[in-house]
Parts: sequence; C-alpha cells; structure tokens
Amino acid sequence: MKYNHTLARKVGNARRFCRLQFKKLLEETKLRKGLFENWGENTVIDCRNYINKVGIDSAVSYQDYCEDFVDDLRALQDYLEDMLETSGNITLAESALQDWSFFSDFDEEKYDF
Repeated sequence: MKYNHTLARKVGNARRFCRLQFKKLLEETKLRKGLFENWGENTVIDCRNYINKVGIDSAVSYQDYCEDFVDDLRALQDYLEDMLETSGNITLAESALQDWSFFSDFDEEKYDF
C-alpha cells in the first residue's frame, strides 16, 4: 500500500490554516474585549472554504468530511466559546487552541492506495 502524500499534505496545510484562523479570532475577541454575535461562525466558514478549495472534501467520503473535519471545527468553536463564557480568560483559550489537535479523528491510512 502506498502512502497518499498529496492528501496528507493538504490535511497538514488545512490544520495550519485553521489554527491561524482561530488564533486571529481570539485576537479579535481580545480587541473587542469579549464575545460578539455569531462568534466563530466566519472562522468555521473560512476553514471549510479552505478545505473545499484544496480538494480535501472531494478526496474523502462525505461521512468522513462531516465527522472528521466539519464536526471538529464546530467542536473547537463550541469549546473555546464555552471556555470564554465561563472563565473569560483569553490566555486559557489561546493555550487550549495550541493544544487542540485539528482533525485528529481523520484516518489517513484509509485513503492510502
């Protein structure tokens, strides 16, 4: 079985892109001094658009796309939002973002050929 380097590279790039987008969201939250309406929605949309743009959505099954990518982005959004609502500590949220493993449930070996 041959390792699918192209898909692995695309997923790695998506991880970096999404981490950067969520980092920008936390910086904006810091500037606005708190959460705002539709907090994180545009960030999730930007990440999904990037995933679509690089072709990950067409390279994996629809179920894997939804479960491993979309659900992961929503989970992170909810996790950070809950953390900020309860503690209000942006530093704690930034630390949680650094520890978050984007798309960790994605099984790359499933798409080797």
